[in-house]
Amino acid sequence: KNEEYIVFKNNNAVFVETIRTPQYDEQGNVIGLYCIANDITERKRFENELLLLNEQLEASRSQLEVDLYKEHLLIEQIEETKKALEKTNSEKDKFFSIIAHDLKNPFNAFLGLTKMMSENINDFELDDITEISKQLYESASNLYKLLENLLEWSRIQRGVTQFNPEYVELDFLVKQNFEI
Repeated sequence: KNEEYIVFKNNNAVFVETIRTPQYDEQGNVIGLYCIANDITERKRFENELLLLNEQLEASRSQLEVDLYKEHLLIEQIEETKKALEKTNSEKDKFFSIIAHDLKNPFNAFLGLTKMMSENINDFELDDITEISKQLYESASNLYKLLENLLEWSRIQRGVTQFNPEYVELDFLVKQNFEI
């Protein structure tokens, strides 16, 4: 069997499938040829359409694989981001707990002094009131310093504050923080 593309004089063209069988004489010499031809133009057109569809299907499959891979990467990134956010949230909760604890003691002292003054102001002498006022001022100053430190830490965490290292006396900072 052979497939051939034949173009006629009128420019019509067809695909044909031919089967050729030689005809022999008594001495075994070829004296002719039997030939059967079938028009396979429609079959060839369908085959070409199938090939084109198969190529399109393969391209779609390849694109789908790429899209699935990208989706897989995106899901991994989302999961990593979720873990990072959960960790950050946990650290934030722990930090708020520490802040609340650190603010509680100075506020208790401040509240205690103001309560004592408000309930017993007439029982105090001027020297006592002056001493309590100094303690209130010191307590308020320490609370203010603590809040300033917390605000600065917040700015650093958000990237609002630029990092500008400078030389400091560590002993002084430690003593100052113990006072707070």
